Amino acid sequence: MLLFEIKKKAISQSFELLGAKLDLLKSEMTALQLSSESETKSSMGDKYETAREMVEHERQKIQSQLETFQKQKQFLQQINLDTPHQSSKLGSIIRTDKGTFLLSIGLGKVSEDVFLLSPAAPIGQQLMSRKVGDQFTFNQKDYLIEEIA
Repeated sequence: MLLFEIKKKAISQSFELLGAKLDLLKSEMTALQLSSESETKSSMGDKYETAREMVEHERQKIQSQLETFQKQKQFLQQINLDTPHQSSKLGSIIRTDKGTFLLSIGLGKVSEDVFLLSPAAPIGQQLMSRKVGDQFTFNQKDYLIEEIA
């Protein structure tokens, strides 16, 4: 399979994964809202306030995760799938002798052989601005860049 096709497939799978995570978080947010609305104030005011604070804290945490996944989804939409890259940069897919990496968002393994990495990740930093034939060492393993798209 051509590296461009692998890149398109990996991004498509990433959209599916992010969509599933967003759906899960939205349903958790709805459940929290329902839980919050059904809470009734008891004679033990402190218990009620503590429960309300816990629900609010969890809501804020989920809201933050929702925003993060939305930003990641928007970033993926901006990757140009058709422009070939001469050197590795944001949006590049890089095939090495040890695996294939897509420099984009830190999502991890999205298919049987592609890892989505943030350029800020340690190995992402090693992959940036490389060309075919370049070598680098990461975690005491030598990598050879075989192809970039």
